[in-house]
Amino acid sequence: MATLSLVVFLQGITKEKVKAKGKEESSFFTARWGKLVAALGILFAYALLLENLGFLMMTFGFMLFTLKVVEPTKWRTAVIASVLATTFSYFLFESWLKVPMPKGFWPNLFR
Repeated sequence: MATLSLVVFLQGITKEKVKAKGKEESSFFTARWGKLVAALGILFAYALLLENLGFLMMTFGFMLFTLKVVEPTKWRTAVIASVLATTFSYFLFESWLKVPMPKGFWPNLFR
């Protein structure tokens, strides 16, 4: 994952340099500063609230926020992708790998 992340990062930097040649100089980071802060904020919120709100609620919220704010998509696409990612990850960890996930304030809802 680190290697692929590095490749995507380098592609983003080179695309920005090509776009910026005809324009005034702009940095790769200054153009996306707000999205970076939003992504870091939701990651910290996810870590802090995971035990209290539970895996399902926080994962769905995290995915929805990421798909709407950090990388804007249509509402329908964001909701469907969030539900699918949450459901898949829940069944992967909870059912298949038998890793207990935080239930939050609704521990007996999915038993």
